[in-house]
Amino acid sequence: MTDGAGSRSDPTKIAIKRRFCRLFVVKNALPSRAVQNNCAFISLLTHNILFLQRICRKIVALRELHTIQKKQDIIMSHQKQALDLNEALATSEAFLIKYRKWVIGVGIAVVVLIGAWVGGYYYLKNQNEQGQYEISLGEQYVQTGDWNKAIKGDGATFKGYEKIARNYAWTDAANIAHLYCGLGYFNLGDYKKAIAELEDFSPKGDVTVSANALAALGNAYVADKQLDKGVKYLKKAADHADNAALSPIYLLEAGQVLESQGKKAEAHELYVSIKSDYPESQLSQTGVQNGKVIGAEIDKYIERTK
Repeated sequence: MTDGAGSRSDPTKIAIKRRFCRLFVVKNALPSRAVQNNCAFISLLTHNILFLQRICRKIVALRELHTIQKKQDIIMSHQKQALDLNEALATSEAFLIKYRKWVIGVGIAVVVLIGAWVGGYYYLKNQNEQGQYEISLGEQYVQTGDWNKAIKGDGATFKGYEKIARNYAWTDAANIAHLYCGLGYFNLGDYKKAIAELEDFSPKGDVTVSANALAALGNAYVADKQLDKGVKYLKKAADHADNAALSPIYLLEAGQVLESQGKKAEAHELYVSIKSDYPESQLSQTGVQNGKVIGAEIDKYIERTK
């Protein structure tokens, strides 16, 4: 069928027109012109409805296209990740092939180092335990002041601290053996050997033992006429101990050495620090004698160095 414009009409459009015409046209109810106007309105309304239907179909089609595109993007992303992974694996494989000998060598070296560290740890642990046992065998000679046997051994069960220090190197037992050797040589008057042994001692662990070892080294330097080094290590011992029982004693010894050198100002500074930093020490305490309050022991040192 052909409409007034000479073009083929859409069957759906014609059906909608007829439906609306039947709703609005009643036989002999309206004049002919009113019917024509109503049909024109229905035609325009029908055109708008069809236009909206086409818009809706396009929107649905765009949504479907967007969904398809999104799925394609996800697939492409997964494919790219797979390609990147394959490329990384290929690169790693190529590197391993190219540097195979070097990688194997490094791997072996790491295994050897780990094995050596573990083996060394247990070896030193066992060595230390054996060394500590041997040290205990010589403590009787330290307590009685038999320094020759303490250092060199008794020729029977005890090897001597000098040999223990050499046989069990890098252990805590060897460290203590160096300390005992140093004290032994100091008491025997061999100050240079005392200095050598005490310098090999590492001040760690017990604070009191370490502080006493540093003070012993300082006194060994003083006895060997190396006064500046003696003062240095006595002050270092005081700092290491950092308590009212030991630090004032070490500082007092350092001050007396400085006085012997004519360095009264430096000695005075140390004496004052004893009273200000360690007021609870015996040197800083005032006393009562014959019902009279007497000044602190350190006061006389302070007074004579003013």
